[in-house]
Amino acid sequence: MLLGISRSLQQHLLASIPNSASSDWVVIGALQHDEPLNLPTGKLVVFLYAIEENPFLRNRPPVANDAGDFVPAPLALTLQYMITYVSAEATDVQEWLTEVLRVFSSSPRLGPAQLHTASSTSSWYGCGRRASRSSTGCGRRSTSA
Repeated sequence: MLLGISRSLQQHLLASIPNSASSDWVVIGALQHDEPLNLPTGKLVVFLYAIEENPFLRNRPPVANDAGDFVPAPLALTLQYMITYVSAEATDVQEWLTEVLRVFSSSPRLGPAQLHTASSTSSWYGCGRRASRSSTGCGRRSTSA
């Protein structure tokens, strides 16, 4: 599920920011505290750096599924991402990050149609971005398969 959401962000950025030089210029990165940071040059890198349970959606009551059975409410998580462009030129970095801001400003939520198939083992609603920092909170999901 988490990788699917990261891939959804990757695909959304690829589709929203044209780059004729390359079709794989947005990559999913990993930050490991015990390994040296090795970032690819000339690429936009999407890092999932924090996961926390959404405190406003915690302890919700059970919900009815399609069969009418009550099941525990889905786990609601807030996912925080860092997105950076790696280049020796500061102007390149700022221009590409301006494009990222434009994309998220014009489409601050990813709905079910934009979600990668690996994240849709169940139907997810409202993956949104908080305006104060680069984070994506994916809220409720339905219990139907």
